[in-house]
Amino acid sequence: IDVDDFILPAPETAKSSQTPEGQNAFNLRDNIAANLSLDIKELQFRSFKAKDLQGSLEIKNKKLMAKNLSFEAFGGDITLTGLADATKNDKIDIKGSTSLVDVNIKQMFTQLNNFGQDVIEAQNINGKATTQVDFSASWNAKLECDLKSIQATADLNIANGELIDYKLLEYLAEYVELKELKHVKFASLQTHVDIKDE
Repeated sequence: IDVDDFILPAPETAKSSQTPEGQNAFNLRDNIAANLSLDIKELQFRSFKAKDLQGSLEIKNKKLMAKNLSFEAFGGDITLTGLADATKNDKIDIKGSTSLVDVNIKQMFTQLNNFGQDVIEAQNINGKATTQVDFSASWNAKLECDLKSIQATADLNIANGELIDYKLLEYLAEYVELKELKHVKFASLQTHVDIKDE
């Protein structure tokens, strides 16, 4: 399944005139209701790819609810429960929780377009991540995220990690040789992350 076939034109053909203001990307109508049990071998949405997706979706009152979705992506296992609320014509509010086990961080950043930021990108990071994330965000009709709306909390564990040419580490060059900061390797990193107010 290629999700772009159901939501929007492919990115190379998408133009603002094809997605009028006020039309939401899911195009859910008030009179559509469905309960779907999913068993999908392969799924793609733009550059994101998943395999062996199972779980259920409920569509009702212009809301899409994902319940206990599980799938393989980024070389690891992911479970997800969430809600996409398209009741406001100009935006889609998304919230949920997800668990990631042994996902390849570089693949994740690549397939998710570096989460729309450029502070740390796919070429700067490597390793396997295991985390539990609670999140919420708002998206416009073209499925562009409002970065100010993102809120997330995560307990993160990265194994066999690498930071490669990460510019912020260069500020430590006063204390450590710069060449040692160009490629930092670590066996394990555990931390708590909060994201809000950009």
